[in-house]
Amino acid sequence: MPISPPVRPAGVSKTFTLVKTLTVAAVVALTALGALLAAGHEPVVAAPPTVAGVALDTVVARLEAVIPEAMLREDVPGVSIAIVGDGKLLWAKGYGVANKATGAAVTERTVLRGASLSKTMTAYLALKLVEEGVLELDRPLIEYTGEAYIDDSRIEDITLRMVLAHTSGFTVGDTTRRQVVSTPGRHWAYSNHGFWYLQWVVEQVTGQPFAQYAADHLFSPLGMSDTSFVWRDEYAALAARGYEAGDQVAPPRPVRANAAYGVLTTPSDFARLVSAIMNPVDGDPSLLGPASVEAMLTPQVEAGSGLSWGLGWGLEPAADVDYFWHWGWVDGFRNLVVGDFDRRAAVIVMTSGSGGFRVARDIVQVVFPGEHPLFPMLLGDRD
Repeated sequence: MPISPPVRPAGVSKTFTLVKTLTVAAVVALTALGALLAAGHEPVVAAPPTVAGVALDTVVARLEAVIPEAMLREDVPGVSIAIVGDGKLLWAKGYGVANKATGAAVTERTVLRGASLSKTMTAYLALKLVEEGVLELDRPLIEYTGEAYIDDSRIEDITLRMVLAHTSGFTVGDTTRRQVVSTPGRHWAYSNHGFWYLQWVVEQVTGQPFAQYAADHLFSPLGMSDTSFVWRDEYAALAARGYEAGDQVAPPRPVRANAAYGVLTTPSDFARLVSAIMNPVDGDPSLLGPASVEAMLTPQVEAGSGLSWGLGWGLEPAADVDYFWHWGWVDGFRNLVVGDFDRRAAVIVMTSGSGGFRVARDIVQVVFPGEHPLFPMLLGDRD
């Protein structure tokens, strides 16, 4: 028998009912507090959120002062940022405009091109396939496919570990030719082509288009509702325009995934991926386990300038802290993520201007003060 909702007596307003309800709740709470004090117990007060040991309110206040000035100085029209502290998303905000022509403001849900932040997502999916026994880190990827990806015998030596650590030997530049140009496993050379090869392998072993596989096995389970490797109709209202040297870049609307640099996302969504890395769980169908995360953030190869590379992430030793990080760079957009696994903190910065890396540098210095070897490499020692 269905239960009918209670009927409010005639002449009694909603406001009266609400006030009465709140009054009763307050009396109950005060009674409980009195009982605790009478029993000699101090009331439990939640500790304020912190980011790498600093109160969130303090970090936010500093950012509010730094970000507008940096955007003006670098002529960056839009910035979106998210902060992870205590292993979870604590704060996010948009600054500036998503479209100079319309003046539409950047918000937490403004979608930007993630560029090479895509690689960290692809790495997460691949390592989950390792946990499931579908792939192995050190088995040649060609053994999982029914045909060769390219006509070059060196493809027979390329493993998942090599692709994720950028030692696959694939072409460095973003050319259309798929080529292995150096002995696989010999040295670090950042390559989009290696991740395109991995995308092809994942599609072969799962039987799904990569965009759909990522949506089903990563974005949906982690609640990354505004993230996709292909264009969605709602992006027409949500997507920011990118600007290169002040000029608008024609926005692409991809219909096929690009696992190397094609994702569309927000800092808030990306923070959920970072939180998943910081909170690994054994046996979870969506989350990586502790051993996989440890391998992801363990140096595999030297990457120059005092940096190394793990499985899908750049690694930076700085003083007594080991940071993990990744950039994203396509025309009109510059993005940067820097995290501290041990202190369970991270900052995600996405920008819609070619000066975005310098804005990101100023933001990172607020959240993680000190020297960062990644910036001379990222900025080309220009300042």
